[in-house]
Parts: sequence; C-alpha cells; structure tokens
Amino acid sequence: FARSPLGNLVFIGLPLGCVAVMLWAHYNAEFGGRMRALVYRLPPFSLVLPLEDQAAVATTLATCLQLGLSEGEALQVGALSTQHPDYVRALTGAAGSAGIHEALDRHPELFAPPLRWLAAQGHRHGNLEDALTSAAVYLLELAEEKKVRWSVWLDTLAACILGSLTLGLVVAIMMPIGLLVSAMLEQLVL
Repeated sequence: FARSPLGNLVFIGLPLGCVAVMLWAHYNAEFGGRMRALVYRLPPFSLVLPLEDQAAVATTLATCLQLGLSEGEALQVGALSTQHPDYVRALTGAAGSAGIHEALDRHPELFAPPLRWLAAQGHRHGNLEDALTSAAVYLLELAEEKKVRWSVWLDTLAACILGSLTLGLVVAIMMPIGLLVSAMLEQLVL
C-alpha cells in the first residue's frame, strides 16, 4: 500500500490537507467557528473549551455589573460573549426573569459547580462582581491545567505514531535494498 499511488496520496495529501484546513480556519471566521464547534465535541477539547467559554461569560458578566448594568442586561451581554449555542440559549432564556446565580443554577449540566457556587455566594454576600471574576480566573487556570495534561498525552501519542510511520518507511526502503544486496552476495559466492 505504501508504494502504490493511493498510498503516496494518503501519506502526502493527509498532512497537507490538515495544514490547509488549519490555515483556512485561521483566516475565515465562519469556517473557524464551524471547526471550533466540531472540535468542541472531541474528547480532549470537550473538557477544556467549555471551561474557557464559561470563564469568558463570567468575565463579561462581572464587567457588565461593574459598569452598572442590571443582572438581566448583563446576562444578555454575556450571551453575546460566547459562540456555543447551548450557553447562548441558557443565558438569553434567563435574561428577563432571574438573577445571574439563578440563571446559572438552572443549567447545572452547562455551568461548572465552582462558577455556580461562587455566583450564589457573591449574590448572597453582595460582591457578585468579585465572585464572578474569581470564578473566571479559576476556570481559566483549570482549563490551562487540563490543556497541559492533555498536551503531554497527545505529544506522546503523536511521537509514537510518527515513530511507527518512520519505522515503516525505513523498513519499506531498506527491505528492497537488503534483498538486492543479499542477491548480489549470493551471485558472488556462487
């Protein structure tokens, strides 16, 4: 398979295609949003990206409250700070009727427990802005920690895959040479 035209196409086309998709996603915002939504579902990233989105929402909510907006208006602005449709629905659905801590508590499947707990404590003690800022910092640190942990595993996996591909290519190149050398040695000995 490695010496066939299809094998050459796979070995050359796959990495170049991945690079082209990454470049297109970087320079095209609409395609980049679709790629982010797709990557959002993959296991390593599905643990990190929601935390970053929640941190962005918490930072936006805290900033809005510091600027003097009401909690309902802050929820509307917070919905604009994320591209994930579930977060947008959760924040816009609660914008008119509830406070921030109640809107977060309505969706425990979306919002992390530290964010919900800090929002409730901040509301109870009258320092919601500071609590949301602290939650955002904590969620970003947690996301960064998970990124580092997953990057170690992914780097090891990539090294193993690239090592096996390199070994396969070396064997595929050296096998015919070895056969040729052994045939030449047999002719010399005979």
